[in-house]
Amino acid sequence: NMDGFFSECKNIKDDHLSSLNTQNIVKMNYMFQGSDLQDLDLSLLNTNKVKDMTGFFANCKNITNEHLSSLNSKYVINMSELFEKCDLTNINVSLLYTKKVKYMNSMFSGTILTNTDFSSFDTNQVIDMELMFSFCQSMTDINFSHFNTHNVIKMNKMFYDCNLENIDISSFDVKNLLDIKQMFYNSDKLKCITLPPFYCQNKIEMELLFGNCNSLRLIKMWRTPNENYNRLQIQKRNLYNVKTIFLNDEKPNFENDNIFKDNNNLNQNNFNVNPFNIPNIQPCINNDINNMYMNNDNINILQSNNNFFNNNLPPLINMNNFNQF
Repeated sequence: NMDGFFSECKNIKDDHLSSLNTQNIVKMNYMFQGSDLQDLDLSLLNTNKVKDMTGFFANCKNITNEHLSSLNSKYVINMSELFEKCDLTNINVSLLYTKKVKYMNSMFSGTILTNTDFSSFDTNQVIDMELMFSFCQSMTDINFSHFNTHNVIKMNKMFYDCNLENIDISSFDVKNLLDIKQMFYNSDKLKCITLPPFYCQNKIEMELLFGNCNSLRLIKMWRTPNENYNRLQIQKRNLYNVKTIFLNDEKPNFENDNIFKDNNNLNQNNFNVNPFNIPNIQPCINNDINNMYMNNDNINILQSNNNFFNNNLPPLINMNNFNQF
């Protein structure tokens, strides 16, 4: 056990590492917490048997990709808080061996990372992603399409207080998921969320899922015939001015869910349905179409060249002036 061994140190030298015998050490929690790693060669540190690196680089200064490429993490299971509150702005996570890692909770929490490539980041064994990207104020976009989440149980507060504007986690496998409480809580700049289909039968805890997401305007999700879908609907009830697009897993499907209800500011200058991208839209029944424009007294002209709208709009909407986009 070498927990906190170099914690808060400012002048660590290579000689300090080469003189250590760490060949049987399995825990190095917070080993360099708050330290300055400038020009330090971590290859001199024997980590061949280390399984727990919780907070290994937490609050460190001057971490570089060279530190990661020289670090042996082949047997590490726990990387919780690994980079928490670090000052690194860019990192090549592909240099980090994570094939056996199960715990990534708070791994990047509070960092000033900008947009990072996670396409080669191995999360196959991970079960805990709680707070993983929480308090990431400089990150505006993440591509999660390569994330393997089939073993993940916890994602609560995963994006807590983030500056991400768009989050697409539609590729997430949630079959073992149990907890997504406050997953997007306090992400005040978040405008659009694309959720995965919740076909799992596990009861997923999701209290305050969208709490304080004051800029949220669009949620894309699947209808699923289970209680988790009902819980999602409950979480949406207190959202202000948020529209929903329901996605069918077999065929594109748009359902309006009163999508333009009570938007009395719509007019010929600001309403264009092109952003919904609905060339293969499935027909909705007449009542649904009427609900789409409920209480929109000022709407005059819609811009669309889609036959769905031409054939299904209620007579209250004048289609003569429709423009192609």
